[in-house]
Amino acid sequence: MSEYELLKNICEELQKRGIKARLLNLNDPEAIGGRIEKIYAVYDPYEGISHLGSINIYDRNISQLQVFTRIVPGDISGFRWYDVHFVIRKDPKGKEKNLTADCKIGSSLFRRDVKWSGGTLAKQLNSDEELKKIIKSINCPHRIRPDNQYKCVRIVLPMGRDESKDIRKIPPKIAESFKAFEKIAKYINQY
Repeated sequence: MSEYELLKNICEELQKRGIKARLLNLNDPEAIGGRIEKIYAVYDPYEGISHLGSINIYDRNISQLQVFTRIVPGDISGFRWYDVHFVIRKDPKGKEKNLTADCKIGSSLFRRDVKWSGGTLAKQLNSDEELKKIIKSINCPHRIRPDNQYKCVRIVLPMGRDESKDIRKIPPKIAESFKAFEKIAKYINQY
């Protein structure tokens, strides 16, 4: 599957679930940030990231999905990882501390737990039991980063090794994650 087909499949998977979505051309003026080369809010400047494309989302709290590929420094295999950003059009200026959060899914002997760390947003997310259940079911740690450069907030979903090796697994993973991230975006829009 080519990377263009990956984007097309993600868009179609969202549409099948009743989400109004449209694949954008790389230089489309609607793309947040246009053709992105660096995102200092999310990536180390030495990571070789490449923006594959964007999908506009309509009538939701999430404005856009952006798909990136990256090669992590120090990974001698040169393995290509994929990340999906659920982007919320929200200028974070002055609210960066409150809007930064990291999600960890831990497990103890008897149960798996979802724990958010960060600012005020993290506290709100920790108190939402329904959201925690959804995140446990999709089993994906992620992070939320305010992005002053492009005046938005990003929920970053890193694809695991399995999905990055077989990119056909990415569209269903994104579609099943959408409900959780739409709920998070609703909290973000309250700021």
